[in-house]
Amino acid sequence: MIRYVRGLALLFVAGSAVIAAAQKPTARPTPVAPGPLPGPWANKFFLPGIEKDPGQVAPPAVVHDFGTVPYGTLCTQKLTVTNIYGVPIQVTDIRVECGCLKAYPPNKVLLPNEQAEFVVTMNAGAFKGLNSKKVQVAFGPNFVSVAVLRFVATSREDVSMTPGEVDFGIISQGSKPSKTVVLKYNGRRGDWKLDAVASASPAFDVEVKEASRGALLGVEYYIVVSMKPDAPAGSINDIIAIKTNDPAVPVVNVNVRAAILAPVRASPDKLDFKDVKVGEAVTFKVIVKPSASCTLTAIPEDEDGFSLETSATAANLHIVTVKFEPKKAGVFRKEFKIQSNLPGNPSALVVVDATSK
Repeated sequence: MIRYVRGLALLFVAGSAVIAAAQKPTARPTPVAPGPLPGPWANKFFLPGIEKDPGQVAPPAVVHDFGTVPYGTLCTQKLTVTNIYGVPIQVTDIRVECGCLKAYPPNKVLLPNEQAEFVVTMNAGAFKGLNSKKVQVAFGPNFVSVAVLRFVATSREDVSMTPGEVDFGIISQGSKPSKTVVLKYNGRRGDWKLDAVASASPAFDVEVKEASRGALLGVEYYIVVSMKPDAPAGSINDIIAIKTNDPAVPVVNVNVRAAILAPVRASPDKLDFKDVKVGEAVTFKVIVKPSASCTLTAIPEDEDGFSLETSATAANLHIVTVKFEPKKAGVFRKEFKIQSNLPGNPSALVVVDATSK
């Protein structure tokens, strides 16, 4: 009897070992690293070329690295916002993680497939060394998503720029203002220098002059930026790139901004007369603002029925009447050059589209 019990016990132990061996995995499974989670769908608005491939996955953040810049530099990045969806969108809120960041969103509603400029500046005079901060941009109002933009820069302590950009402000077309930026180097390289201007807008001239060089005070340069009198009217937001002989900072960028006003400006400068009956007269008032008191030249009625009426009295502000009295049915376009008697006879252009029936 004892032998029989011992045999059953041995048989039970052996069977348990076989079952345990069958249940034990032969090899440990290799863990699979999770992929990056998609970011908010509003991030797609800022992706280059998103209009050609709207199916791209939104990254966790849209990142721009300004690289290593002189201390004091006002870094500027122009982004394009593209509405790839079938509903209007607009920026409803902006939050910055650092006082060194400022964002300038488009101040209008973007219709489907419409694009606009979104500018962000990062002041490298507000920190030293590496800095990485976020801008959160909320879009709405029908569908809400918050885009995450990250901006990175390393503010170099041994190179400084004062002021951090060239800002001409609002200037008149034809003027020749000049601004100077002081660039200082107090590092260990005794041969440090600025070389040629690598790139700059044709709207201004750039002169680089070495001001001083010494073992104690380091190296100092003047970067003189002068606006050309033939610079076109409009907004300028450009970057001057200047080469150096320093591998750590091979290029120094200087941001230049200006708003150039034409000598004669018309508002609005585009008119649309729709479905005007033949023989019926319609008019529209246009405000014309010259840079100085002057008179404007009237334009008599042409064969299509367009004319421009203005006062013969010199003034700093004119109310001009654009008139359309069609002689026949059709589709028309007229370009009015509203000419002044200012030096050089500058004019403002007004484009009129019209249909008559």
